[in-house]
Amino acid sequence: MDIKWDDHDPVSGDRRWIKADHFAGKWLFYLRVTRRSQWMLIDNPELDLWDTLLEALSRRYPRQEVDMPAIQLVKKQISLLKSRPTAKDV
Repeated sequence: MDIKWDDHDPVSGDRRWIKADHFAGKWLFYLRVTRRSQWMLIDNPELDLWDTLLEALSRRYPRQEVDMPAIQLVKKQISLLKSRPTAKDV
């Protein structure tokens, strides 16, 4: 299963395309900076990408396009990211 959306880069403000791919029990995020460029793997997805993915999955759940374990996996990852200390906390 893959979920695609576009947003703006928080640093440059340029438009970017994001894809979240669920395969073998893992979510992988990919990015491309132009519409027809190659997808590049995002090593450490930011919290806002996980939040956007959760919103997209929640919208698809009532239509039975996704299952609850996929949503729970994303929620678990979000809670792990929120509990992790950031650079400003140190």
